Amino acid sequence: MIAAFKATLQETQQANLLLHVVDYSDDQFQENIEQVNEVLEEIDANEIQQLMVCNKIDRMDGVIAKIDRDESGMPIRVWLSAQQGLGIDLLLSAITECLSKNMVQHSLLIPPHKSSLRGVFFDMNCIAEEGYAENGDWQIDVRMEQRDWNRLIKRVDVDLESYIVKN
Repeated sequence: MIAAFKATLQETQQANLLLHVVDYSDDQFQENIEQVNEVLEEIDANEIQQLMVCNKIDRMDGVIAKIDRDESGMPIRVWLSAQQGLGIDLLLSAITECLSKNMVQHSLLIPPHKSSLRGVFFDMNCIAEEGYAENGDWQIDVRMEQRDWNRLIKRVDVDLESYIVKN
């Protein structure tokens, strides 16, 4: 199986979050979970954060749509019925919450003589809002993955941290 899906599985290694969808109404759900985790370990993707999606609660007595959290309050499981649309809003909320911990948001004031940075941010498609400050600086709000911000800091020839608006 791994050989057949090698390209797809390699992309898994680059993910920030894995959604592990499990048919919890299946008597063998635990074995299925273990098999997937073994494959993730074989491809060195077992350290990537997982959100367990416990599907088919409509087939289980007394189970309702909900989010289970770990001791730090982060979502670890979402109980839902995809067919009936129960808990889909909870899944979207949990995904957003899990991914947002890997995101940074900054407001920046960039002087006109550093206008080349504007193209960099546009190319990254990370600008949430933009305008101009009274002094003519370009004012932007950016939102991006932490790893992209870290790469950008190393790539550009300016101290980006010095452009961050301190609140």
